[in-house]
Amino acid sequence: VSIVKDGSLLAVGGGPSTVDAIATAFGRAKTCGHDLVGSVFAADAFFPFTDVPEIIARAGCTHGIVPKGGKNFQLVEEFFAQKKIKVLFLPEEHRGFCRH
Repeated sequence: VSIVKDGSLLAVGGGPSTVDAIATAFGRAKTCGHDLVGSVFAADAFFPFTDVPEIIARAGCTHGIVPKGGKNFQLVEEFFAQKKIKVLFLPEEHRGFCRH
């Protein structure tokens, strides 16, 4: 997961899960003193649950890009809409993690 704001890359995080990836990215950004309110996220894996979107919303991200996918996609999409976070959902074939 990458986090950008005002034309600058704030942080990148990876890991075995999207929860770990977002925690790493947000932790690195905060360690460097970056304010995440108004930032944009980009992920190469779909969000299978609303756990990561909830973390993203609490941090203050306002936009994002992420592949579609997962059996809970509609819940994830509705969550972002409810929180007024504008998200571009890429087709599933654009997943970046070995297509599984």
